[in-house]
Amino acid sequence: MQNYTFRFSVLLSALAAGLLFSCSNEPETDRVLRSFPSPLPEILKNDSAAFRGIGLGMNVNAVKQRCNPKTLTLGEADNLLYEDSLAGKTSFTYEFNFDSLGLKEIQVDIYQRDSADAELMFGRFMDYFSRIYGQPESVQEFRRWKVPGQMRPTAIILKDESAEYGYGKLALTVYDTDMTDVIFIEGGEFQMGTPEDSLGRDSVRVF
Repeated sequence: MQNYTFRFSVLLSALAAGLLFSCSNEPETDRVLRSFPSPLPEILKNDSAAFRGIGLGMNVNAVKQRCNPKTLTLGEADNLLYEDSLAGKTSFTYEFNFDSLGLKEIQVDIYQRDSADAELMFGRFMDYFSRIYGQPESVQEFRRWKVPGQMRPTAIILKDESAEYGYGKLALTVYDTDMTDVIFIEGGEFQMGTPEDSLGRDSVRVF
């Protein structure tokens, strides 16, 4: 009986140690995301990849499996568009663009009631991405973080577009740094393209 009790105690200790180990080894990024107030966790969901567990290089079916089919508004071979909203004052769209190598770009547009709300959310996105990926590159109103460990070389760009639209709006772009350069067109227009796209145009390359 004493021997059985001893073995049972050892088993409980091992289980407790294993539970403690698994909790202490929980991905730091998941704990960081949960430490931020709504709507950041609802928008990002998790950060195992660039956005909602979705990374560049995934195929269309893999992306669809990670999205709510009820929010799909456009589904084509090379493009998926989702529209979603949260209780309160936030709505957002997220668009996935594909090429022969899989997912090549994610565009997220977040809408809020006014510029003050967008400014607050911009700061929270800044804090979150900086805690995950380090301090961003900053050019004018753009902030960029490189995302390591992805199937395709990946970067995230964040921009507050509220002044251009007259209401609260943030733009979050995830793109392949080998395939696309980011250029800033004078006059406030933000476009993605290759160096050739800017030839003969009054534009300034940002990244």
